Amino acid sequence: MVEPRTPIGQTRSGAIKVGSEILIHLGQGIYSTPANAVKELISNAFDADATRVTVRAKPDLDSFVVNDDGSGMNEDEFDQHFALVAKSFKREGGLVSPKFGRPIIGKLGIGFLAISQLCDRIRVISSKEGEPFRFEATIDFAEYRAKAREVARYQYEIAPYELVNLPEDEEKHYTIVILDRLATGFRDYLLDRRLQTARAQLPGHFPRTKRDFTGFTFSDLAEELLGGPVHDLRSLVGGYWILLLDLAAIVPVQYLDRGPIDFQRYLSNGSQSPQDESREMLIGAQRDIEEIKQSVAGLRFAVDFDGVELRKPLLLPSVHSPSDHREVAPGEFFVVTFRETVENGAGPLSFRGYLYNQRYSIAPAEFHGINIRVKNTSIGGFDPEFLEYPKHEKLFFQQTMGEIYVDEGLEDAMNIDRASFRIGHAHYSCLQDFLHGKLATLFRESRNRYVRRQRADELSDRDFVLTRLGELWGKPFGLTFSARPGGHPIDIDIESGTATVFRHHPVFQRLSAAERRRRISDLLLFEAACRKGTSPDEVRELLYRLLERRNEGRTS
Repeated sequence: MVEPRTPIGQTRSGAIKVGSEILIHLGQGIYSTPANAVKELISNAFDADATRVTVRAKPDLDSFVVNDDGSGMNEDEFDQHFALVAKSFKREGGLVSPKFGRPIIGKLGIGFLAISQLCDRIRVISSKEGEPFRFEATIDFAEYRAKAREVARYQYEIAPYELVNLPEDEEKHYTIVILDRLATGFRDYLLDRRLQTARAQLPGHFPRTKRDFTGFTFSDLAEELLGGPVHDLRSLVGGYWILLLDLAAIVPVQYLDRGPIDFQRYLSNGSQSPQDESREMLIGAQRDIEEIKQSVAGLRFAVDFDGVELRKPLLLPSVHSPSDHREVAPGEFFVVTFRETVENGAGPLSFRGYLYNQRYSIAPAEFHGINIRVKNTSIGGFDPEFLEYPKHEKLFFQQTMGEIYVDEGLEDAMNIDRASFRIGHAHYSCLQDFLHGKLATLFRESRNRYVRRQRADELSDRDFVLTRLGELWGKPFGLTFSARPGGHPIDIDIESGTATVFRHHPVFQRLSAAERRRRISDLLLFEAACRKGTSPDEVRELLYRLLERRNEGRTS
């Protein structure tokens, strides 16, 4: 008879253990993009009161280096902050950094582990101000990955490391993190910068043409790629430049001088002035967003990526429409700003930000959506679904973007990857409800503006056609509507200068109001060409000429 290990009726105490392989899987797959993984190193520098982070991507040398001028650390702090996974001591000294008073980003203690998905080995070199030595530690993830699959007794340890202390100038303070033996996918991603011709390709990749922006400043890069007719960055630039732009979008660097919204383009004396109501909206929005820009600038934090100083890659309006490359005009974009503090069962939630909507799709497509920043750092980049906003409004998604800075709360709603949220958390639900309410108002106004603009375009179109009729016969023409049946849908009486529309003619049936107005304009052109022409070729030539002149009128 088989007996249980614990006798029946007795209670046994135990504990759930964590196998090493689950930590390996956690490290290898916690972040969906390289930018979100590298962000963790930059966040560490931010928490250490660094003013400058220097990133050097060296895929040819099989390394990736992040160097900062922060307060640095010694071996004891390394053991606390990095050698014990999922336990962070950063906030034991307070919720803000000691030198600049920045809100501390690090909390969960797993960001450093997540970097292991990009490489097999990490080297950390750091010196703390006031201490005449530095330490160098080498962490080997590849060795332990191999052991963990074979030896079941490996529990809790994630990777061996070796550490040594060396002399250093006590006035120096810095931290250097070197990623060695880069993961093949990450290395190829960085090398994608070199795909400049249709014949060049990496193993396993389709041939394609990619632009190389080596030597560009970030402002030059922004002028070339942001706010213009580029709709898909990944079709134009390689992974190296995508990483650079993705990082710029999520770390706490400053905005472009004219970003995120170029208000002065529409408010300066030399530009076309929008209507008074729109102008007041722009002035108020400019003031609120300038306050956000100044608070970000006050963080005194910069990131240098291979000689390019990163800025937030936002430059709106997108100055060209996709069809005729016409600039977005005053009154064709709308901005709403907000600042809110709410209380619920999860504690206070305080946030501020803005939403932006324009007539045409925002280019590039990577920056549609809402970007939520907690402690000034983006949680996952731009969410194109706007926290699961109902899909029936998806028409407006591509025309809309926004940023929300959370000053208090929401941290406990973040998932372990710090790139997404737990949708059941009270703070997430509260922010979601607020955002969806603001979007509903914004989309309603956008829809109303679209209807007003469409009607104005159609009336302008009809007036233009009637003017062309007047030019053909040397007299002004008017338009009337009749409920009587007619042999043709439109009749032109040259003597009286009247064009009559027989509204019940079959060609107008089962059309929407907008389609009916468009058809009336087209038939007016057709009837005018038929009445004025004497041969099929003449009719055709006249019709084409009238259509061309009408199009010129619509875009002038």
